[in-house]
Amino acid sequence: MRLTRFLIPILLVLFVVNSLTHTRQFPYDAMNYVDVARHVAQGDGLVQTTVGMFQPRLAVLPSDGPVPFVAQAPLFPLLIAALHALGASFQDAALLLSALGYLLTLGLGTLLARRFYGDGGAQLVLVALLVYAPLAQAGRTALTEALALGLLLGSLALVTAPERHLRAPELAAAGLLAGLAFATRYALVAWIPLGLLWILWRSRGRALPGAVAYVLGAALPVVPILIRNIALAGELIPRPLPSDQGWQQNTTEAAQALLGNFFLAEKQQVAQSLVSLVFLGIVFLWKRRSLRLRNVPHRPDVLLLLWALIYTSGLILQRTRVHFDPLDSRLLLPAGVPFLILLGNLAGNPRAVRTVLALGLLLVLGRELKIFRTPLEAPAIVRSPRLAWLAKNTTNADCILGDDAMDIPFFLERPRVFSFSAYPYNEPVDGDFLQRIAPVYVVVRPSEGAKDVRYGPTLAGLKQGKLPPGLRITEQVALHDARIYRIEAERTP
Repeated sequence: MRLTRFLIPILLVLFVVNSLTHTRQFPYDAMNYVDVARHVAQGDGLVQTTVGMFQPRLAVLPSDGPVPFVAQAPLFPLLIAALHALGASFQDAALLLSALGYLLTLGLGTLLARRFYGDGGAQLVLVALLVYAPLAQAGRTALTEALALGLLLGSLALVTAPERHLRAPELAAAGLLAGLAFATRYALVAWIPLGLLWILWRSRGRALPGAVAYVLGAALPVVPILIRNIALAGELIPRPLPSDQGWQQNTTEAAQALLGNFFLAEKQQVAQSLVSLVFLGIVFLWKRRSLRLRNVPHRPDVLLLLWALIYTSGLILQRTRVHFDPLDSRLLLPAGVPFLILLGNLAGNPRAVRTVLALGLLLVLGRELKIFRTPLEAPAIVRSPRLAWLAKNTTNADCILGDDAMDIPFFLERPRVFSFSAYPYNEPVDGDFLQRIAPVYVVVRPSEGAKDVRYGPTLAGLKQGKLPPGLRITEQVALHDARIYRIEAERTP
């Protein structure tokens, strides 16, 4: 145990240092969070520069930004702005929040495993969480998953505490954490009613004051968000366009995301899924007599299983109704981590578990040391001729339209940016929309023919110089990562 106590702090410090220096993961959603945080810090409120980001119906959007930020939960950019006020840069603040969520998830996941399965189970779960590639990826990426998961596990830890702790203050805190998890990721909304039902089930209805406290705690962040969304968008949560996938494909994606990403996120998923299934089968046959399956309905760890199943099935159903990103390991993380905590039930020989813990820590430490020794990459603006050209040849007065253009306000802080994505993320851009925002620079990245069709006839024709009547096109430059055009409305005599 001395070795593990020595290695864990080193590992966690290395993880945070690598996140802030070497990996610095900012996908498009993260860039938008930073942009919203900048507006919050400037006193503009919860608005985003990029018109069209998570706004699928371009035809009804205003001709200028910023626009209200409602399609995603607001807590993450608010916290980025708060950390920036304390002295951190916007980008570092976003990365620190994800790292904090990672640390919370490790700590609370281990705490839950110790509560349910003892020290051996806690050690086994700790090494599983450290090795789990999707969790590490979430912890070093400036997105909401890690922080939301930490808040969720905090609420879960409070509602599964010994019954003597099921008092109103603790349950109000559990409700508040559940509401904050929703305020970080809308997809976690199902935890709020599930937590309430669990409180009532455990207490046989005796904890009614505590249940009321839980609901009031959750309502503190949830109600203002829903009122704001209705006022600005006319919906509790803005809805994307209809889905392009059936439940069979979505179920397959969800299963692969849960089983096929333990060591490598989004790589060799089929092979990893087969390994996971074989491993689970062997463990079950080996441990079937010693598995603690008695009194299952009254065990607190069954709540982990219920949550994982409800979240996964709800995500599959939602992805079948409306379109959003594929069901990958990132979106399934709130189910994957509870499933890993359940592995604590398999803990056996204490010496063997300690050996597994030490080997796992050395493996993860090796991963972090390898990242630390890797030379730092040049900034994206240096690597991208597209961004470099826009930085040199456009000003804040220019209007820019591009596919997934969130990096333009992120790196260049241009205030007039419109973004489009292939259908069904966005409805296709048409000539009327271009006429309305012209003059505009249009930035089109290389894409395959099938994707061009999903951009619609107007933008697909742009590469051939074909535009609807009333618009004049001038190609500005052809780069290896984009073609840039300037479109102006033709003057009527």
